[in-house]
Amino acid sequence: VLLESRHYLKDPSSFEEEKLLQALKNTNPYLLREYEEDDTEADSLTEAIETAKAISVRVKINGMIPEAGNIRDILASAVNECSTNTKKHADGDTLTVTAEEKDGAFIFTLTGNGEPPEKDTENSDAAPRKTVRENGGLASLRTLVENAGGSMEIKTDEAFTVIVKMKK
Repeated sequence: VLLESRHYLKDPSSFEEEKLLQALKNTNPYLLREYEEDDTEADSLTEAIETAKAISVRVKINGMIPEAGNIRDILASAVNECSTNTKKHADGDTLTVTAEEKDGAFIFTLTGNGEPPEKDTENSDAAPRKTVRENGGLASLRTLVENAGGSMEIKTDEAFTVIVKMKK
């Protein structure tokens, strides 16, 4: 909601006001929930999926994911970042997460639908590639993954895809 509000304030004519109002309506009940609710046992991945839902992005998970622990928390951070990017940059509404175990590692492939990143027209010597600036949230996600001993790869061939590999 903050990102959408910022975008609206920067350039109101290019933004649908109704879209922002709907996002606010979806988010307010989440933010204003009862104080008696116990947050201490909240699951980070469940919260990430609920946050995505609040910005009208559905998260589909295929495969088995860890039930608890640091790897699940890292996946939750990836879902937060990728669902936000799906909505903000691609105007998409679905984030698909595919989880698999292979060679002693968890591999999470997160793919958003919507408009793919634009092709890079400045680099004429090489084949056209699609540009994604890895700053802000993506840079933070990479740091989180690498500090935990994992690796992260970004692909933009057909759709925006983030692949996170974490050793068990």
